[in-house]
Amino acid sequence: MLRGVEYSDEEYVVPLVASMDEARLALQLGPAGLRAIDANLVRHVEHRAQKVLRVVAAAISAGAFSMGDEPCFELHVRRLIGLAERGVVVGLGNLRRPGFSEVCLPG
Repeated sequence: MLRGVEYSDEEYVVPLVASMDEARLALQLGPAGLRAIDANLVRHVEHRAQKVLRVVAAAISAGAFSMGDEPCFELHVRRLIGLAERGVVVGLGNLRRPGFSEVCLPG
């Protein structure tokens, strides 16, 4: 799924700090593009817990991005983490490990 990753996708951990490419992508998208990513992420979260990887993949597809684009993937995960920090979604586990963590809607 991600170029340059030497271990299985399920073991992938999003770095603590955004890469230059990820930061550049966020800047190119601007506030409206980032809000669109957030909306796509929330749209794909359900009341039952589901893997972060599944939610991110669905949001990437809905936004017409490429799953093979590492900065794009990491930006989506980071945006989902922000949604969890704001209480928009509930995160279960370490969300930086998308293959092992889950999210659901509150309530």
